[in-house]
Amino acid sequence: MSQIHRPDGPRRRLLGAFLLAVALMTGVSAPQARSPDRAVIRLSCPENAQPRDPLCRAMIQALAETAAGPTVIRTVARGDEAPTRPGDIGMALHVTKHGDGVLSGHLVWQKGPDGARQTGQAHRMTLRDTSFSPEICEQFTRELLKATPDLHATLTAP
Repeated sequence: MSQIHRPDGPRRRLLGAFLLAVALMTGVSAPQARSPDRAVIRLSCPENAQPRDPLCRAMIQALAETAAGPTVIRTVARGDEAPTRPGDIGMALHVTKHGDGVLSGHLVWQKGPDGARQTGQAHRMTLRDTSFSPEICEQFTRELLKATPDLHATLTAP
């Protein structure tokens, strides 16, 4: 009898990041994104940032790791993040400071088209050096989600 190997820990995250990158490169078809069993997260990244920007990619990965069920994450232009269906989430990543050894920001989010827009708590991270590595971005976005407890609870709810 053969055994199935299931990656764990860092390997699982690496596999998730790879699958996320493939999904971003290939795109998600409209029928998949509109599937009633898939929640859609509409994410706008900081102004002037592209979806491939390290901070934006890190937020997409943090959302993919945190979301409890099948989820489609779409990057949208600033102002277009409003959710269209009751189970969907719209969110904007705001960076308030980036430089001089500090990275800070907060999230603005809304669940469903009739939900209230909520502003998450500001999160500040002091950097030991001024480099803005992918690892720093990943740490910042994970901590930013945790610093927004209502959103974190919404994302992890079954």
